[in-house]
Amino acid sequence: MMEAADIAIDAAAAAAGWLLLVAGLGKLRDRAEWMRRLAAYRLVPVPLLDGAALAVVLLELGAGAALAGVVFPRVAGVTAALLFVVFALAMAVNLLRGRRDLDCACGGAPQPISWRKVVLDLLLAGFLAARAACAQPAWTPLPIAGGLLIFLLVSTAISLGGMASPRLAPRQDA
Repeated sequence: MMEAADIAIDAAAAAAGWLLLVAGLGKLRDRAEWMRRLAAYRLVPVPLLDGAALAVVLLELGAGAALAGVVFPRVAGVTAALLFVVFALAMAVNLLRGRRDLDCACGGAPQPISWRKVVLDLLLAGFLAARAACAQPAWTPLPIAGGLLIFLLVSTAISLGGMASPRLAPRQDA
């Protein structure tokens, strides 16, 4: 029987899986835009762009599905952790180059790269690696549902935050 802490940890890992699934599906939906964003990072030689773009999408979808479904937790966790480390390194290299105008290609609306995103990706990678190290291959629907709920709540909060005005407009009295 799973304890509450195990369910919470699996739910958080499942939420990361949903994040990867949404990002991978977004890249599949608009392959040309994904290729443009990947090329803009200037880290992959042009002849290797197609293969690298496909590899990222397949790894995101595979690791995302396994994490979201709480199956193969060790392989999925390590794969996802490595993906997030690669994403963090790609952003860090470009930030160090002074290229802050790049889109993170995180899925969803365009967002510029930042040191905050680098740190978040590294924290997520650390969590997923730790989860993979102690994963128990026991399946239960609670972490799946919890992970989806966490993902939806965070996605909604991010969307609402993006709609909010950075400053309140001055009040105009009639």
